Amino acid sequence: MKQLLPVNFDQVARSKVFFAENENAVDKEDTELLDTIIFYMKNDPRVFAVYLDGHSDNQGRRYDQRQISKARVEDVERYFIKQGIDPDMITTRFHGGRYPVASNRTAKGRAENRRVTIRLEQREDMPIPDNLLFKLPPRSDR
Repeated sequence: MKQLLPVNFDQVARSKVFFAENENAVDKEDTELLDTIIFYMKNDPRVFAVYLDGHSDNQGRRYDQRQISKARVEDVERYFIKQGIDPDMITTRFHGGRYPVASNRTAKGRAENRRVTIRLEQREDMPIPDNLLFKLPPRSDR
């Protein structure tokens, strides 16, 4: 049981970090989520890429929306690199307010749109390494 990771791939493969209005730095609560994702990445050699997409709400000029979504995604990227993730594994994109997931007509909807999405890619054709598999101890009654 000690060999099992605290989360599985499906739990970390698609994640989101949210930002307050006009903020572009990851807060302490979100670093816990990022740390869990990073821990998983470091312990599953099948993960070969991470895609980070920055988004904003529709407040202000489009140029400013793109710039703040860029700053948000770059902050998450810096955190990943600082924690030892290979920069070559990371692809970043920033979209401003182009892809809302909620209505920008409400404060709640705008808060959902101010995000960085994190998507991990895993090699499907690579077997799980033996040291990551849970194995039952041999039975003594055989």
